[in-house]
Amino acid sequence: MTRITRFVDAFWGTEICSTHGFDALCKRLKDGRQTCKDVEEFLKQRIKIEDEYHKSLQKLAKNTQCSETGTLGEAWNMLKNQTESIAQAHSLMMSSLNDEMTRLQGFMDKQRTKRKQVEDNLKRYQSMKHQSYKRTMDSKKNYENKCQDFDKAEKQYSSYTNLPAPQLKEADKLQQKQKRAKEASEQADTAYKSNIEQLEQCRFQWEKEMTATCHTFQQLEEERIQFLRNELWVHVNISSKTCVADDECNEEVRQVLENCSVEEDIMIFIEEKKTGTEKPASVPYENFYNKSQNFGRNLSLSHRPPEPLPTKSSSWTLPNIPNKAVPRPQTTFTQFLAED
Repeated sequence: MTRITRFVDAFWGTEICSTHGFDALCKRLKDGRQTCKDVEEFLKQRIKIEDEYHKSLQKLAKNTQCSETGTLGEAWNMLKNQTESIAQAHSLMMSSLNDEMTRLQGFMDKQRTKRKQVEDNLKRYQSMKHQSYKRTMDSKKNYENKCQDFDKAEKQYSSYTNLPAPQLKEADKLQQKQKRAKEASEQADTAYKSNIEQLEQCRFQWEKEMTATCHTFQQLEEERIQFLRNELWVHVNISSKTCVADDECNEEVRQVLENCSVEEDIMIFIEEKKTGTEKPASVPYENFYNKSQNFGRNLSLSHRPPEPLPTKSSSWTLPNIPNKAVPRPQTTFTQFLAED
């Protein structure tokens, strides 16, 4: 079965006053306008989202602090800078979406003007056809009534004249009635034929206009579908372009991160913040009694190093301190205490 591809071949009807075909076409164009409005609303919301997103990214990049040094600091700074670049990419996307919405609104206005002109014109012909049809049907009814009146008057006259003794006056009266009925039926017949001719002219003009309307409506629909297809294609290309820009910014960060070295950052920190290479010496134990014997009278504790601690197995004796001026015999600790 061959599929119909033209509006002009598919939206007619046998009823002379039917508008089903035209109504179906108008419904299709109305639904198409709604689709355009839905796309327009989608673009408005997407523009709003992109505007908020790029502003949020700019604010984030501006308020982000970076105190890190070394190769990781470079990567962190690069991420901050590329966040600003991503924000700029989404700002450009918002501008492109605004251009797309402007084109859509212009297209919708153009279609609405053309559609309304054709639609109003056909409605005028439909109204003329409907009024002509009503007049024709009224004249037809009047014609049929007049014909019935004539037949009735003719029958009455024929019946009366066939009586055995018809009165001349009454016969003349019925004859005049028959004549008037005939004239009325002939006038009704003329009016009926005239209305039929007028109706045919209206029908022909309406059919011609309906044919042109079908062609125009199909053209509008084809343009609308083609336009929206192209604009949706452009839209996803804009989105893809922004995604590519985002990925390029992220790639810049990845390249810096590839050069991020743990060892290098540790060495940089050491070079910048080092405090010295020598460790503090151990704090020695200082025996109180050794200090009293050797330095208790005139020497301070800081003039000589402390003596080593005695072990448990050794006896407690004072160290032998030589004195070149006065030799002194060695004494035990007990004797030393006794002398004091």
